[in-house]
Amino acid sequence: MSQPGIWEQNKGNPGFSDKTLSGVQFASALLAAFEAGQVKDRQPLEFAARRLIAEQAADGAWRIEPDSALGSPTTWGTTLTTSMAMKVLQQDGSAKSIEASSRTSLSCVAAAA
Repeated sequence: MSQPGIWEQNKGNPGFSDKTLSGVQFASALLAAFEAGQVKDRQPLEFAARRLIAEQAADGAWRIEPDSALGSPTTWGTTLTTSMAMKVLQQDGSAKSIEASSRTSLSCVAAAA
């Protein structure tokens, strides 16, 4: 969990894999481990935040299943994905994360619904 550089090596069925979604899910799990004190080093969280910023859409959201902003019982939608990515960026607190956060408003996600 504390090695975000190798998260993409996770093998899954390519037909059901979404790079953006898996990145946000791994980053969210890392954030939970950090907040619980299980991961003490901030460096993996900072690295994960930079990766999330790279996946951010121009409107500030993290787009998953564009036809369904809310998601479904089996996957995260754009709204939840964006909210969880924002939590990681807020905890990171770097200048780049703050700037990326300022591009995001969940109203941009609601517009996709």
